[in-house]
Amino acid sequence: MVWWIALGTVVFALLLLMLVVLRLLRGLNRFNRVLRRLQSRVVEAQRLQPAGEALQRRAEAMQETMQSITDRAELLRAKTGARRPRAKTG
Repeated sequence: MVWWIALGTVVFALLLLMLVVLRLLRGLNRFNRVLRRLQSRVVEAQRLQPAGEALQRRAEAMQETMQSITDRAELLRAKTGARRPRAKTG
């Protein structure tokens, strides 16, 4: 009689352990899908990185050009005594 109780307890524990393991495997499957999605985003970001760097270099070059134009305009205003134009409002 005691052996049946012990055997039943062991079988119940094994069934419970199998349920927990199956639940963990489903969770790992979900993490695997998320991992694949993140890896594809990394590949996309790496593909776009050179274009982003080129755009940043272009923006920096434009900023330098804009600064030199502003400096030259201020120099011309100083030479001619002209006032700086007012900013237009809405």
